[in-house]
Amino acid sequence: MFEATLRALAQMQDRTLRAVLLASILWTLLLFVALALGAFSVLGTFLGPHGGGWIGAILAAAATVVALWLLFVPLAAAIATFYTDRIANAVEARWYPALPPVRPASLASQVWDGVAVFLRLVAAQLLVVIGLQTGVAAFLPGFAAAAWLALAGWAFARGVFVTLAMRRLPRGPALAAWRARRWPAIGVGVLVGALAFVPLLNLVAPILGIAALVHVLQSSPRMSMAPGRWRDSPRPRVLPRSPD
Repeated sequence: MFEATLRALAQMQDRTLRAVLLASILWTLLLFVALALGAFSVLGTFLGPHGGGWIGAILAAAATVVALWLLFVPLAAAIATFYTDRIANAVEARWYPALPPVRPASLASQVWDGVAVFLRLVAAQLLVVIGLQTGVAAFLPGFAAAAWLALAGWAFARGVFVTLAMRRLPRGPALAAWRARRWPAIGVGVLVGALAFVPLLNLVAPILGIAALVHVLQSSPRMSMAPGRWRDSPRPRVLPRSPD
């Protein structure tokens, strides 16, 4: 896990990863602006002509803040997964140049992967909120943060890892690779969740996590059985190259 994270950090200056980061930030901001405008429009219609002014603006702002707290990490992670192929290709080109090319995932597959990661992370958020509302956190200090990190770490790692594995493996072996490397992968997911609490770093965290999970995946014994890959030859050496 630590080696994978350090390698991912070493590549964050890569032009491809910088472009993905910029695109992710822009899409996230656009979605929240659209959410704020939609909330203002709906509340203005609901409150009528006399309450749709400053009252509607205050309520829309409050709704946006709540949505930002609940949905920022799921949305940022989901948007980043749309660029999984680009991130993985950049990491593999630098660290694993002997790998054979893969068939790019279809647009529908990428959208579904993003939606699946988003829903898992939202479910993790809601479980923590329910725990807070039921008073569980009062009896177990730190419960909310620990529960969120564990659930979010698993949700992010599982979704992204299997997506990465299925670029080179059928679904069955991809799930077997996940079972073999799930703890290092979840460790990366927990790190991503922890960085989500740090402003600005929470924008980088999903991309860093995807890059690190490429390295975790490549350490799986199952990858030696990937189609067209080293069936009768040893695993290729890692050949780090200077950043672009």
